[in-house]
Amino acid sequence: MEHIGYYLRDVHFKKKNGCLVYKQKGLQKYLFFQKGILVMVKTTQPQELLGEILLKLGKISVETFKKIDQYIDPTQSIGKTLIKEGLLTKEDLNDGLMFQMREVTLNIFPLFGGKFEFQVRNDLSKKRFE
Repeated sequence: MEHIGYYLRDVHFKKKNGCLVYKQKGLQKYLFFQKGILVMVKTTQPQELLGEILLKLGKISVETFKKIDQYIDPTQSIGKTLIKEGLLTKEDLNDGLMFQMREVTLNIFPLFGGKFEFQVRNDLSKKRFE
């Protein structure tokens, strides 16, 4: 049986670059690492999406959250769009992203039966995650 702890230990101590993919019955989570450090996550879990997180933390208003689909731009992240629109500060975005990384990762720990795959990627630029 696979567990995230095994993969996190391996990624951290071997300072790997890449993406740890977790899939289970329609649930997908992607944890991106640079030199063994978690730098970004993506998820299909609705309560772990950035808009939900920002609302939960009180970083955006309920009104902004209700209209979040209007701010989705395929050429830009939702965080950058909200900052550009003056609805979010860089500090609040950073707080939201840090909280999201922690939640997505911790929520995998009690899950068993899913499939893990680590994809080595050396094309993850540092600038992308600043």
